[in-house]
Amino acid sequence: ISIAGGSSSGNLNGTGHVAGFSGAIGMIFFSGALYIANQYNIRRLDPYSTVATTISGLSKNIATLDGGKNDACFRSPYGIATDGNYLYVTDDKDAVTVYDKNSGRAGWRQDKLAHRLVTAPLALGAWVVVADGEGYVHVLSADDGSFVARPRVDSGVRTPHHAAAHSGL
Repeated sequence: ISIAGGSSSGNLNGTGHVAGFSGAIGMIFFSGALYIANQYNIRRLDPYSTVATTISGLSKNIATLDGGKNDACFRSPYGIATDGNYLYVTDDKDAVTVYDKNSGRAGWRQDKLAHRLVTAPLALGAWVVVADGEGYVHVLSADDGSFVARPRVDSGVRTPHHAAAHSGL
């Protein structure tokens, strides 16, 4: 059953089948809304009214630029988590960025995990956690994105959705 999104891809805001999605990879459900890491932006879908709106990012801009709802650019966000106030997003460059859930404004960005094949984030109170392909768990401060801890847990963490994001599938 499809509640939103038509037969063609895109990034159109709208209701039901008028709304467009392009490359939706990461999703979370929180407080009655579905938050979607779309190919070039972050979207919110109300499953009851079927209204889809863009929280942050421009459609069809392959770039990375922090900003508000109408000027931020994403290069394939794929993982998304929330603590209720902020959205934590990982992208295909293995960066973790925080966005205000309501305004879409970017906050901090942790880009020191490049080429580590990080997982989707997990918001855990004062921390944001991602694992990587080398077996490290990176615990970041939810306040500023700084590293809090980096224990090694094994020889590698397998993340099928991340492999698909990096391979272009």
